[in-house]
Amino acid sequence: MVGRVLHRLCAFLLLGALWSTPALAQQDSPKTERVPVDGRDVSIPAPFQYCDLDATEERDAQLIDALDKLAAGRQVLRRLAPCEELKSWRKDKDTDPIEIVQMLHDPAAGPADRGRAAYVAGIVAGRPIAGRDATLKKAADGPPASAGEYRYGHIALMERTDRFVISADAVVVVIDGQQHEMASLRAWTIAAGRSILIEVVVPYEGDGAAFDWMQTDQRDHVDRLLSANGERARRFDSARPPILTEPAPKPRKPPAVFKPRDPDAEDFFADYGGQIALGMIGGGALLIIVSLLWSRRVRRPA
Repeated sequence: MVGRVLHRLCAFLLLGALWSTPALAQQDSPKTERVPVDGRDVSIPAPFQYCDLDATEERDAQLIDALDKLAAGRQVLRRLAPCEELKSWRKDKDTDPIEIVQMLHDPAAGPADRGRAAYVAGIVAGRPIAGRDATLKKAADGPPASAGEYRYGHIALMERTDRFVISADAVVVVIDGQQHEMASLRAWTIAAGRSILIEVVVPYEGDGAAFDWMQTDQRDHVDRLLSANGERARRFDSARPPILTEPAPKPRKPPAVFKPRDPDAEDFFADYGGQIALGMIGGGALLIIVSLLWSRRVRRPA
């Protein structure tokens, strides 16, 4: 009886090891990078299944050239795109532009030394907060007339919280000689004491509905950035922080600060976590087999 149970357990472990091998091998391992920003290192994380643009790739270089003009002299910290979309973009020269996330140092946005509440209140100051529904309604009318080639046309101030401010805009970029209308959702925040701008750009579809999911993604991008630099993560909380409607939000108690993650250690487990797990499964299975064979030898009659 005991022998049959051990046999089955061993078989399940071996099957689990074999089944998990391709799944683990297919997982992407986004890395956090430390980037020097005005004399201080800032940790710049990557969302899961996003890949960095590569200037040595011909098609990536076309995107980078257009994004450099959008950056307008700001320090580029990182540029990423969904890995599968990036693969398609590199293979197919007729494909539409893809989603890009670019992270920039934006010291001209406002002084960071007065604290995040004052900084956030000063971004796009004086404009009313439209919120999600009103922004989507205005975006459905198409890009504003003020949008032009590398010139932003403002749609609405979408959200302002105690952590960031998000502005919905439209802009025209030139990629490989062709003009493309793009929806731009920009989020400003302070990370590690530095003014950071995160911009998500995608092709502007007729109804502007992309701003809906772009807002969700922007919240996660900001939260991931702040948590990588020592602040408490919020993206898994059950409730979102309330949108601030006051023109000058009252200063809050500073958030709890934790020891920043070690990107090198994080990358080690991201890169080799699958192999470690597979090794533990295989080692456990081998131990059971050896124990089973030894028990049979001990029970063998003299």
